[in-house]
Amino acid sequence: MNQRQLDHQTAATWIATEMKIFAANVGQPNASAAVRSVIDLATLLRVISLDEKREFSAEVNRIHKVHTSRLQGKAA
Repeated sequence: MNQRQLDHQTAATWIATEMKIFAANVGQPNASAAVRSVIDLATLLRVISLDEKREFSAEVNRIHKVHTSRLQGKAA
C-alpha cells in the first residue's frame, strides 16, 4: 500500500469512527460537529475525493433525518 492509499484508509477509518460516535450522540448539541470537521479536514488534505465528501455528508444528513423523524413520530 502506498502512502496515498494509507492516508486515504486512515481518513476513512477516522470518519467511520466519528460517524459511529455521532450516531450514538445524535440529538445532542453539536453532535455532528466532529464528524463534519473530520470530513472537511480530509477533503482539505485531499485524502478523500469530493465525491466521497458528498457521500459521507449525505450519511450524516441521513442519520440526522432518521433521528428527527423518530422524534416527530413520538410527538404525534
